[in-house]
Amino acid sequence: MRWPLTRRRNSVDRARYEQVIDQRDDARSEAARHVRTIVGLCREIDALREQLAATRKRQTSHKRMSDAASLTYRLDVARKAASRLLAAYHAEKRRADHLQAQLDNASALDPPEIAAGVHWQSRRHDRLETSKGAAS
Repeated sequence: MRWPLTRRRNSVDRARYEQVIDQRDDARSEAARHVRTIVGLCREIDALREQLAATRKRQTSHKRMSDAASLTYRLDVARKAASRLLAAYHAEKRRADHLQAQLDNASALDPPEIAAGVHWQSRRHDRLETSKGAAS
């Protein structure tokens, strides 16, 4: 954050912060929509598998064999659609993670001082000795 903090700069930072939050929320809802679609497609794939298995059990005529081929084709189409949606879900998840990182950056949650002070408790001078030295 730049100093001195002025009212104008604060309003610009606030607007950017709200924009990043809106983008993050949009990405999350888009990812959730993709997940719901993927779950629906997986259910459809399972139903098609069951239909295919039932069809294969009663394959005694040429007509039934063509039904199985149709179900196999539908299963392949559904599988391809599910893989495309899964790829879109992962892309949206990466986008949401990137927006979350931008939000953390805009909120000043990731300055180097925080990362440098991660282990400050272990370096305290006034810390009580609880290891072998204190027990002796």
